[in-house]
Amino acid sequence: MPPPKSDVPLAKVEFPKDTQPPVLTAGDVSPEILYRWEHAAKRHFRRVALAEEIQTATITSRMEDPRMENWYNSNQLTYDALLFSVFMQLVRDTYLEKDWDIFLCDEILGSQQGQRPFWDWVTDIRNKAVYLTDTPQALDERRLREHVSASVHPELKRLMISQHNSPHLHGLGIFEQWLQALKHLDKERCENEALVKESIKQAIAKVRASQSRTSGAAAPTTTSNAAKPNTQKHVLSTTFVGNKVPKMSDEERRLLSKHNGCYKCRQVEQNHLLPNCPNGFPDPKTFTPVTEANIAEKLRAERAGKVAAVTSVEDTEEDDKENHITAAVLPSSVLEGPDTDKYVFTIPNMFWHCLVDGPLVNTPLRIRALVDDGSHIVMISQELVKQLGLRVRTRPTPLPSRRAMEAGGSGEVTYHQEYVRLRLKSLDSRFFSQTVNAFIDSGCSTDVILGLPFLKINKVVVDSDERTAIVKPTGYDLLTPCVPAPPSATSASYGLSPKQKRVNVMAATMTMVEKLRSRLVRQREIVFVNARNSMIQRRRFVVG
Repeated sequence: MPPPKSDVPLAKVEFPKDTQPPVLTAGDVSPEILYRWEHAAKRHFRRVALAEEIQTATITSRMEDPRMENWYNSNQLTYDALLFSVFMQLVRDTYLEKDWDIFLCDEILGSQQGQRPFWDWVTDIRNKAVYLTDTPQALDERRLREHVSASVHPELKRLMISQHNSPHLHGLGIFEQWLQALKHLDKERCENEALVKESIKQAIAKVRASQSRTSGAAAPTTTSNAAKPNTQKHVLSTTFVGNKVPKMSDEERRLLSKHNGCYKCRQVEQNHLLPNCPNGFPDPKTFTPVTEANIAEKLRAERAGKVAAVTSVEDTEEDDKENHITAAVLPSSVLEGPDTDKYVFTIPNMFWHCLVDGPLVNTPLRIRALVDDGSHIVMISQELVKQLGLRVRTRPTPLPSRRAMEAGGSGEVTYHQEYVRLRLKSLDSRFFSQTVNAFIDSGCSTDVILGLPFLKINKVVVDSDERTAIVKPTGYDLLTPCVPAPPSATSASYGLSPKQKRVNVMAATMTMVEKLRSRLVRQREIVFVNARNSMIQRRRFVVG
């Protein structure tokens, strides 16, 4: 049960006339009220040039609280002989709780910014610190600076110690300028958080709206034919409305998901997602529906060239390196599909369609990685490294290797020394790989070759018979992502399950958050560079 609320009001400091001392009205006093009354009285003393000997006697006549008047009248001559500052200290010792300054100091040093705006929080603690002036618990600027640095919001703290902002903040010796710099950083933090929350809210709303449209379109009919089983095959509609392509059907959506297509341009085997589609919507005049036959025909027309796997080279003797190159004969990337003869000579290679991020791209880039358990290294194409803007590192000693299936059977020895740190993630954001070293190869005809180091570090087991690449700790299959099946005649009326809805919402949310985070990091870098250039120009102008 909360304590009963007191009916005694707090005292106030009033100014009836400019030529008269301030009045302390009846009521309880606090450190803030006594501080305001004392400093208002000192301003009056300076304005009228009042002598120190009569200052206390003058100000005590302005106390309207009966308790304080009785206390003063009990020993008036003694109090009037005191200096005004000493008299105010005596008032604090009499009417404030014991050790009030210790409690107030603990309250200040124990406060945290939390979710409050930085300027509101720091103004509050600075105002309270003023009441401790001329007390043993007084807080100077050094102690306040230490407390503010240790008690700000975690995200603001991360901005303070970042490589871009830390040198600038350490160079600000004036306390007020340092606080103003933190104020601008916190304003940036609040704007970024508001942008992320709004984007997440919009993403969730879009997902829910899409699910509502899907559920509404799949609602069961109440005609007499509803109970009859549907024995006809699904036929894609090719009816055009005006100058627009027909609405994407569930079958088309399933095929695009299966073949890593884009829902906007409706093309398969694409290295982009819907938000950053460079192709735009298809032309209604040349558009053809997405079917298995059309996809197979297009893939046969587009697939060309072969990817040679990388084999190991071991230098066991320096006098004859050519005779000691150990190479495993690996299958080439046959893209025409398996033979239909009795004996199978070739099978398609296994590719993992995944996402990779870098400093030069706004959103994660969709790539195709070859899963090759016969390669002793991980490789990445030089074009992809430039496109992503990854940091190029150099190995102390070059690693010799050669390509299998070269003309003449021996193969030219190449040396790899430059590499990058590479981390991939699945399209559905359910699997994030461990970071691996990937050698840069200008002749790599696929985006990435995932060799044994990647498979070992991420505990991936490749089964060529089942055509799977399963992550052992989680059971996730890289080559067969979970694609929701088209709704059947019996289950379409119920739409997606609550679990699938949550999965879709979380996937969309994670994708949106990662895009915003990468975008905000680049914006902060641009703002820092512009601010630094402006500062340099101002210094040159001042010097000049």
